[in-house]
Amino acid sequence: MFRSGKPVNSPSDQELVEQARSGHQDAFNLLMERHRHHALHWARQIAEDPHLAEDIVQEGLISAFTYLGSLKQIEKFVPWFRRIITNQALMHVRRGGPFAKERPFSSCISKSVEYSGKDFEQIEFILATLAKNTTMEREQNEDPVREIIMLDTYEMLRAMLQDLSTREREIFEAHFFSHYSPQEIAAMYSTSSGNIYTILSRTRKKISQARYEANLANYLQSRQQLSSPRTHNQLQEPAVYFGEIWDTFALSIQHALQYTDFTHYTMTEIMGLSGLAFRLQVHRERTDFIGVTAFDWRNVFGRGLLNLGFAARSVGDGSRIPQSHELLVEAFSFIHRTIDQGQPVIVWGVELPTFAVIHGYDDERRLFRITGLFEQTHLGYDQLGREWSADLFAISLGTPAPVTPLDALHGALGMIVTHAEGRERTPHADYVQGLYAYDLWISALSRDHIDHFGHTYLVWCTANARSFAVQFLELVASRPEVYGNRNSRLAGDAADYYRKTADALRQMCMLFPFPGGGHPEEPECRKMALRLLDHAKSNEVLGLQILKKIFLSLCDS
Repeated sequence: MFRSGKPVNSPSDQELVEQARSGHQDAFNLLMERHRHHALHWARQIAEDPHLAEDIVQEGLISAFTYLGSLKQIEKFVPWFRRIITNQALMHVRRGGPFAKERPFSSCISKSVEYSGKDFEQIEFILATLAKNTTMEREQNEDPVREIIMLDTYEMLRAMLQDLSTREREIFEAHFFSHYSPQEIAAMYSTSSGNIYTILSRTRKKISQARYEANLANYLQSRQQLSSPRTHNQLQEPAVYFGEIWDTFALSIQHALQYTDFTHYTMTEIMGLSGLAFRLQVHRERTDFIGVTAFDWRNVFGRGLLNLGFAARSVGDGSRIPQSHELLVEAFSFIHRTIDQGQPVIVWGVELPTFAVIHGYDDERRLFRITGLFEQTHLGYDQLGREWSADLFAISLGTPAPVTPLDALHGALGMIVTHAEGRERTPHADYVQGLYAYDLWISALSRDHIDHFGHTYLVWCTANARSFAVQFLELVASRPEVYGNRNSRLAGDAADYYRKTADALRQMCMLFPFPGGGHPEEPECRKMALRLLDHAKSNEVLGLQILKKIFLSLCDS
């Protein structure tokens, strides 16, 4: 049970929320001081690293302050705040840590340049070195998009830092350039380390936002200098698939295919030929919702689309990038160019941690037109690379690459077998793939190392995927004139085993209804779930053995 810990006669949470929403900074500070230690506890439960938890909490505090006005039921402040902290923590964990692909400014300094504190101020030296490196890069790089990004770096960064207050600039210098820890800086200023974390986080966001705005403005201005400039484009919106589908990437593929001549693919074929119907990833220590997408997107999605007859193009790899990163402008260029060529773009998590389709843009209003599993129809340019989409990934179907049905099946089975045997390369070392993932799932459930929501999400996604696996194998079995008599017969045999796996997982769905999660802590419920998981795995093992036979026969043919 959550305990507020507020002193007697002090304002209630509701009173403080009301005052904070009216602009009283002291009320917000008191509210955050009251719940900060709980926030740290929530963050550490997910992130485990205490330093990362501090960063998560500071970003969560800023988000809470920013969006407090959107809280409709002020009496539900605590669960609302906890959701913010939880989302921040999950984003950090999925990205691989606080600096997954970021480098501090100081790491940009050429090691060949000698620095003497007597000759230069820290910031001026850093900026001058960055400017020198920028000039060299521009001379060596012929990519116009990259050149846009590097324009006026020296002046831009100087202006950004000058926009900071004196105290923000001093603390920024001390931490990023002199490498003092937040605790050491706190001692210098006779304040708390939490306050220093807040200032550093706020300062970093200011600089990131300013650089992002400058990059975007330069990019949009460059578009106006094209021979035939376009400020807006809207592809015709086809019908959207509605049905029981938990894999939003497959759903986005089906949507994107409707802009092409390849509209004959069913969801069953998309799930099967892409290998998505046969996937499973589980964390080594627990079950969570991140595991469903914890794999190498560029590799898996690219190979899957190749089986469907497309050589895909993509930007990003699903990893976190700073908002100011050059990849954001590349993503803008990629989206504009692809839509102008008549194709939509599949992007990751613009509102939720799901995939969606961008099929139009308007430079004047700075809006993308978007379709996904939500009511949102427009995405502001300033939202790309923010929140969930900071894990940047955008992919288009790309160039048609005709493939025969046999070659497509061969490619799909190769992916399925490689994944099931745990031989697929992955950037997520904490997640295990394929058949061994069942063992970790069983272990986590038996030790109660599960997040209720995450576990339920895993159950329902996997059950839905295996249902499509059965449908796909039945489809292959029904087409001996396409795949050969022996291969079709074997596919029918494999479908029988995968059907038993799917049935066991559907029973798991009844035990763990979405999104509540059921009662895995109850001994009988857990015992039944463990029995069902063991049954699901044993039948999938037998089904996979048959799929390997089909794969080998296709290799020999």
